[in-house]
Amino acid sequence: MTPSSFEAIYIKYYAGLMTYGKVITVNKQMIEDAIQEIFLDFWKNNHDLDSKHSLENYLFVCFRNRLIKKLNSFKIVELKFDIPDTKDTNPYLALEETLGIFINQLPTHQKEVIYLRYYKDKSYQEIADILGIKYQVARNFSYRGIKSLKDIVLSYKNEGLSKAL
Repeated sequence: MTPSSFEAIYIKYYAGLMTYGKVITVNKQMIEDAIQEIFLDFWKNNHDLDSKHSLENYLFVCFRNRLIKKLNSFKIVELKFDIPDTKDTNPYLALEETLGIFINQLPTHQKEVIYLRYYKDKSYQEIADILGIKYQVARNFSYRGIKSLKDIVLSYKNEGLSKAL
């Protein structure tokens, strides 16, 4: 692998890994360290992935495992969906921010599956591979996550949205 092709891979996947890391933890330094470490390992080992494996999925699996390992070593277990920091009056951004607040109330795996499925457009098989779970479990987490989101939205609708904010 040439340095320029490695740099292109790094640039292409850095932002996506950073965003995914923010779903898992708010510790930005730990996210950046995990990204640097997986790319360093990738460079050192000069991985030649066979054509049936997605480089993106490979990086997401390595990154998630590295970040969870780092968090566990510090006894930090926090999964938080990144809420856009905006004071814009754009209704779409306000809806996205509110949705982020609701998603933060979901259990850990449901949060990750919702992010990977609906924000990263991953298939259930890809999600299962990234999270190290079975295909049907990924589907179940998605179903339960969507159902829980509906229940959360209905409860806030009945009690007033200001409770969430």
